[in-house]
Amino acid sequence: MIQIVGIYPVDSVVAPNTGEIGIIKRIHHHTTLAPIARLVKSAGNTLLSTPHKLDLYGQIEMPHRKITAIQDP
Repeated sequence: MIQIVGIYPVDSVVAPNTGEIGIIKRIHHHTTLAPIARLVKSAGNTLLSTPHKLDLYGQIEMPHRKITAIQDP
């Protein structure tokens, strides 16, 4: 089942190690630990006027973000 749905189901609310809040939008089926999310809150807990795409698989900036928690919606 985890191979199909992934550890982070689509539309789950997550927190990366950088303090932002995001919503999972797509799963990479070849690497379920690195989904695509939309960041909706900044590290300062401010609602972003425009969500930012975060592709955990295609990251090039350092240090790499990783999901550290699943949040209640």
